[in-house]
Amino acid sequence: MNSLRTTLRVWLEYVQDLASRASERALKIIKTWFFAAVIGGALTLSGSITFIWWSDVQTSYYDQGVRLYTNGNMEKAVEMFDRSAQYYKRGTTSAWYVSIFYPEPSRELAALANHHKARALALIGQIEPAVESFKEALRLNPGINYERIEDFADISRTDRARLVLQSLDMKRNYELLLKKNQEQQKKQGKGKGKPKEGGKPQPGNQPGSKSGKGNRNAL
Repeated sequence: MNSLRTTLRVWLEYVQDLASRASERALKIIKTWFFAAVIGGALTLSGSITFIWWSDVQTSYYDQGVRLYTNGNMEKAVEMFDRSAQYYKRGTTSAWYVSIFYPEPSRELAALANHHKARALALIGQIEPAVESFKEALRLNPGINYERIEDFADISRTDRARLVLQSLDMKRNYELLLKKNQEQQKKQGKGKGKPKEGGKPQPGNQPGSKSGKGNRNAL
C-alpha cells in the first residue's frame, strides 16, 4: 500500500513539474510575442510618421525654391531646387525595401527642379552650371520616347502632353541661354567672328521679356 502511495506521489510530482515547465515556457512565448507586438507597433507608427514626412520633402524643397525665385533670391532658390533634385537621386538609389514603405520620388518634379535651378543660375551669371542643370532636366524629361522610360512608361495621354510641353519649355530656355552666351562671348572678343554693326536684337533674347523666357516672376 505504501509502495502504491509513493508511486502515486512521484507521478503527481512529475506531472506538476511538467505543468510548471509548460507554464514557464508558455509565459516566455507570451512575453516574446508581446514585446514583438510592441516593437512592431512602434516601428509601424514610426514608419507612418516618416511616410507622411517622406512623401512631402521633394515637393517642399521645390515649393520653397519657387517662392525664393519669385522673390528674386536666386542663390537660395538654386539651393532649394538642388535639394529637391538631389532628393530624387537619393530616392532612386535607395535599397529595394525602401520602395515598399515609401512612395517613389517624382521624376517629373526632379526635371522641373533642374530646369528652374538652371534658370536661376543663368540669372546670376553662372552659365556653365546652368548648362549642366539644363542637360540634366532634359535627360530626365527628354520630351520623346516616354514608353522607354520606366517612370513614364504607363502615363496617360494627359500626363504625356504635359510632359512634352514642359520639355519644350526646357529646350527653348536652354537654346536661349546658349544663344545669349554666344553673343556675349562675341561682344567680349571670345567668340569666333565679329558681331555685325547695326544688327537688330532678336526677339526673346532678353531674360524677363516673356513668360518662360527667363522672367523670374513667371516660372
